Amino acid sequence: MSNTTRDWTSLRDAPEGVFETKDGSLGFKSEYQTNNKKDGTYQVDAYVLSSGEYWWGGHRTVRERDAEMVRPVDVYELLGRKEPGT
Repeated sequence: MSNTTRDWTSLRDAPEGVFETKDGSLGFKSEYQTNNKKDGTYQVDAYVLSSGEYWWGGHRTVRERDAEMVRPVDVYELLGRKEPGT
């Protein structure tokens, strides 16, 4: 494993930021969650990095989507730069 990626984890448990999916797609997990007013659950707000579309990963339910295994990516390290403010 390179220094620019972490271990695979569920989308729900992943830190905010850029992530990679098993098929190589890139997404972005926001710090925000959407409240489903029908049942009181929350879903992670995540987007396709290249288009900004809401990321579903081919899943039909929030539970499946939030359980998707993703790998967080440290973009600053990948670019060989320090994160601003560090």
